[in-house]
Amino acid sequence: MPQKFNQGVDTSSIDVDNSQVPSQADSYQIHDKHWSRRAVIEAKKKKTFSQMGDKLTQPKHYGDKMVKYHEFPILDARNVNDQGIDANGVKMYASFWYVYNADGSAYVVGAVDDGSGNAIGYATYETARTAQIASDAIAVGATIKSGQGNLFGGSKDLLVQNGSFPALTEEGGMVNRVGMKRGIIEATVTEFGFYMSFTKKSLDMDTEKGLLSRYVRGVG
Repeated sequence: MPQKFNQGVDTSSIDVDNSQVPSQADSYQIHDKHWSRRAVIEAKKKKTFSQMGDKLTQPKHYGDKMVKYHEFPILDARNVNDQGIDANGVKMYASFWYVYNADGSAYVVGAVDDGSGNAIGYATYETARTAQIASDAIAVGATIKSGQGNLFGGSKDLLVQNGSFPALTEEGGMVNRVGMKRGIIEATVTEFGFYMSFTKKSLDMDTEKGLLSRYVRGVG
């Protein structure tokens, strides 16, 4: 077996002509390789722990619950309120439906009291749709509008809106009023985590320098 630089070999492998000397015990090398400090770091295939939203800090002396407002846009079905006023200046009530003739006047045949003391609303969309068909029989162009106080009943479908675009009268006045609604969301602060243990001696005696930095990088 050929000699590897000055490492030496076992005496059992010396040739007959003593060409491979000295023995391993005479010139054993302590360092026969260089340990590169820059490790090959395996790429993360999947992120298990990562930030999923904005970072919030819970102040001291405010318990373990955090509360925020949840604001809904005007064009949203969840924006249900009693602030609506139709194109004729008549107050509209949430959870009722209103039918208008082709000329914009209210159609009230078969309507029920919506809470205003007048039979001008329909309790369900189906009954309002029946009234719309009856109005169309007189003059095509009848429309239905939700009383939820939001624009177009919160619908983004132009077919549902169907001619209900707000129009201002020449005289002005309070017409086509919409409202805003906000909800409240809350969450309880809960602590989660994991850990790994080590000692100062384990860091000092390990071959890898900067082992603590790798622990911090891997766990964090």
